[in-house]
Formats: sequence, C-alpha cells, structure tokens
Amino acid sequence: MRLLSSKAALQVVTGFRLKVLLLAIGILVLHVGSFAAIVGYMNRATAYLQDLTAAGNILDTMYRAATLGLVLEAAQRSFGFVPGDTDQYAAELDDVQAQFDTLHQGIYLGFGGLRSLNSPQLQSLWHDPTITAVTFLDGTNPTNTTITQMSLFNLGTMYTTAARDVHYAALHPDPSIPLAGQLALNRQWLFLQANGPGELFAAYTKSLDYMVIRAQDQIPT
Repeated sequence: MRLLSSKAALQVVTGFRLKVLLLAIGILVLHVGSFAAIVGYMNRATAYLQDLTAAGNILDTMYRAATLGLVLEAAQRSFGFVPGDTDQYAAELDDVQAQFDTLHQGIYLGFGGLRSLNSPQLQSLWHDPTITAVTFLDGTNPTNTTITQMSLFNLGTMYTTAARDVHYAALHPDPSIPLAGQLALNRQWLFLQANGPGELFAAYTKSLDYMVIRAQDQIPT
C-alpha cells in the first residue's frame, strides 16, 4: 500500500490515466471525423445522382411536350384525334410543362438550395450563347424566321414559355378563323417543334455527359 500510495506511483497512475483519456479523445475525434466524411460523401453522391436523374428526365419531358403539341394540332385538323380530345391533351401538356420547368430550373439552380454549376463545361453550356435556335417572327408566315444564339438556360426557359402558350392557344382558339391549322401557324407551336427535338435535345444530352464526367471526377470510387 505504501508503494501504491507513494508520490512516484501516483504520478505514474495519473500519467497513465491522462494517456488513456487522450487516447479516448483521439478515438472519438477520429470517429466523428470519419462519420462526417462519410455523411459528406453520401450527400455529394446523392446530389450528383439527383442532378443526373433530372438531366435524364428532362429529355423525356421535353419530347413529351413536343409530342403533345403535335397531338393538339392534329386534333384541330381531326387527323387521328378530334377537337373533343383537346381538353385532355392540353391538361397533359400543362402537367408536362410544369415538370419540365421544375427540372430545368433545378438542374441550373439546384434542388435542395441555390448552388452554382461547379464545372467549366456546364457553366459555358448553360451561360454562354452557343446554341443555335430558330425563332418565328409571326403567325402567318412560317418561313419568316430568324436564327438566334442562346444559352441552354435561356433556350430551355423559352421552351417552357412556348409550351405554356401552346396550352393556352389550344384551349382558346380564335373563332374568327377556321380551327384547322391554327396551331400550325402559331409561332410558339412552331418554336416548340423546331427547337425541342433538335438543338435542345442535343444541348441537354451534352449537359448530361458533362454531369457524368463531373461526378466521376469529384466522387472518389
């Protein structure tokens, strides 16, 4: 007992306890750091997966909007559809347009909060006017067009606006002119068909490619 209660023994015991305490603190810090790193990795992976999913889904909604535009125009001409089908397919176009706008804005601005595109290729594609788009100047002469260079953000925004206008035009035809052919001469309907399946599809596909490359570069495997 004298040996254990001696000053030297107490110093040894106290030093040992201090080392054990420091070791426990170190292990705790290591576990907390590892957990934070894992959570951060999972959050980044989840965010990139969400972006990739949205980039794929927007291609589908873009084509559906263009297709529904064709259906509404055909219904006006009673070609495979009848004017009575207009309400149903106009409602579908309205839903698709809302989905498209949500995906377009989310890919650019973020889904869980505002963020910038952290890739030079994506920034250039979405910000710079590098995409060739056809705009129609009036609704009486489909050949009266102009070629405009746009960014992907601007072109996608104009596409959703065109889909919204086509939805309205289909439900509110001009009674002063024959129904057949009204949408076919609508400049927003023409914009939808001319730019969606061509330039816009190619741009969104390129955006998806860049997102895949970004995910591979920034998420370690």
